Amino acid sequence: SGLRPVSSRHMIGGVIEALPLAVILLVATVVWPPAAAAGPLLLLPLWVALRRPRAHRYSLTPPALQVHRCVLTRRDWLVPWHLIHAVTLTRGPLQRRLGLATLCIDTAGVSRGYSQPHIHDLDEGDAVSLARLGLARGEEARQAAPPLQRLTSCSAP
Repeated sequence: SGLRPVSSRHMIGGVIEALPLAVILLVATVVWPPAAAAGPLLLLPLWVALRRPRAHRYSLTPPALQVHRCVLTRRDWLVPWHLIHAVTLTRGPLQRRLGLATLCIDTAGVSRGYSQPHIHDLDEGDAVSLARLGLARGEEARQAAPPLQRLTSCSAP
């Protein structure tokens, strides 16, 4: 479908994030045997971690950047190039160790936070290249856009 996957090392972070919950559930089943009924919940965090690389993808199309995430909840962003005003690369301690980075896209008219498109765990070199490309395409698209027409006030007859 033209969507590119993020790094396969994306699942390592998911497994590390899932370990505390898995350990808590395991200890709970040893300490309190009825908690064994929650045993299948041990598999859920691991399933999510293994699914993450296939569920997090992106695509570069002529009119826009597309970001797709779908593990438990499906999220799709389609960001026209001319709306990209800034990009941020972040690298946490684990990402630095694994050579990964997260690319956050700042767009016109959208506040920072939950609704911002971001691509987690790209290979560091790919993240830098994609950031440069996004900024360059954004600038090109803004330059190619026709200038805004000035609004004139209407006068009453």
